[in-house]
Order: sequence, then structure tokens, then C-alpha cells
Amino acid sequence: TMRTRALPRAMAILQGPLPLSRASRFAYVVNRTSNGVSPYATDSQSGGLSALAPEAPTGLSPRAAAADRRGRNLYVVNSVGQSVSAFSIVPTTGLLTEIQSPVAAGADPRALALDPSGRFLYTADSGSATLSAFSVAANGSLSALGTEATGATPLAVAFDPAGRFAYVANSSEDTLSAFA
Repeated sequence: TMRTRALPRAMAILQGPLPLSRASRFAYVVNRTSNGVSPYATDSQSGGLSALAPEAPTGLSPRAAAADRRGRNLYVVNSVGQSVSAFSIVPTTGLLTEIQSPVAAGADPRALALDPSGRFLYTADSGSATLSAFSVAANGSLSALGTEATGATPLAVAFDPAGRFAYVANSSEDTLSAFA
């Protein structure tokens, strides 16, 4: 067990370069009270973690994180800040560099997911009962595409493996919404 900053909320594991390795190299933990994301190096043999410094600042109250499949970028959804933070990952050190200022999402976003191609990112916006869509540029920066209505209190979003459909879990209604 390793000590983190106060109120860790989510974690993203970054695997080694594809297709050469599926072993994880870095892990990232979002910290609600410090409004940041902490990087860790992972030991592929023991599973041990080593804290890296420094923590990268995010928007207010980060809730979830997702790394792209190629391990180049990390995205963090900020619930109170109603935004998404975008970072590039230094491949040799795992440290994070902010790509752009946090981009506006819907009210109280709680989850995010990248489609399998890495070209689109969606957030589940609990406070506005919406799914916010973003395009992901080659440099990892985000551009808002718009929103779609979901059921009440969306708290999770995921893609099917082909990336054709996104699914949202709506907590207050005990329902799922599907988007093509």
C-alpha cells in the first residue's frame, strides 16, 4: 500500500508502447482536494509503484482519468470545474505537460471515455443529464462538438470495442442510454 494525496478518486494505467508490450509503465491518480493528478512509475515485475513528481494541476475537483491507447495523452474530468483537462505524457518519464487550458463540459461531469480510435472523447455530465462530445486533435487537444441528452444522473460512459456505439449508465433512473 502506498500513500496518496487526500481523497484519491480515480486511476488510469498506461501500458507500454503497443504492440511491443502490454506491461504497464505509469499510473495516474486524480486527487480531489489538491485539484491535481499524481504520476507513478509501475514495476512490471512486482506491480510496485514509485511516486513521480510533480503533481500536475487540473480543474476543480477531478473525478476520473483516461489515457489514450498509444500512451501519448491523459485526460481528466473535473466535476466542480465542469471541464476536461488534457495532458501530454512524456514517454520516458511519465510526467505530464498541460496541452491546453481545461475545456468546458456539461454540468458536474463524472466520467469520461475515449473511443477506440482515440479521435473522440465523451463525458457523462451528471448535473445536466448530458453526454458531451469532443474531437481529439493529433496533438491531443480537445474541441467541443456538442451535447446529447441522457437519462437522469449519468455516472459512467463506455464504448463498444469497435467504437461504433457509446453507452451511458444513468444512476437515478437505473437505465442505460445508447448513442451511435
